[in-house]
Amino acid sequence: MRTLHRWGAVVALTAAAVFSVLAVSGTASADTGGNSAAAHACQHGGYANLEGTDGTLFSNVGDCVSYAAQGGTLVAIAPSVSVAVTPTSDPNYCNVIVTLSRFAPNTTYPSTFKINGIGPLPGPNLTTDANGNLTTDVFSFSQNNTIIYTVNGVSSPETVITCLT
Repeated sequence: MRTLHRWGAVVALTAAAVFSVLAVSGTASADTGGNSAAAHACQHGGYANLEGTDGTLFSNVGDCVSYAAQGGTLVAIAPSVSVAVTPTSDPNYCNVIVTLSRFAPNTTYPSTFKINGIGPLPGPNLTTDANGNLTTDVFSFSQNNTIIYTVNGVSSPETVITCLT
């Protein structure tokens, strides 16, 4: 009889252990929440500051959460500044065109620039559109110089001012 009681106790302890493991693992997987971190990041306008690693932009919270739920990875949108040049009526000068991308919408930023490494020199205030972008002709400068344009701590690559036609 003692053997039977021992086996009964062993079976009861084993069953209790198995149920405990199942209960803990069920709770742990429910707590991880799949894409809950992504959903949280997308809320309260966060989707407007995020993009997919493939460059996908989101127009609302649902698009953002859906992208993450389908295995996409979310990253913060990085603003960029670029410089291009176009000819002027004077062949010795070029128009310097600055493009801002993915900055805060409808925001005015002071700008600075370096010419041939000299600066920073003050540039005009630049105001982004409702999408956080702007392309504008900021000034004309003589050819064969280099320029780096900076807005809100974001700098363009060094660009050679040359626009010979």
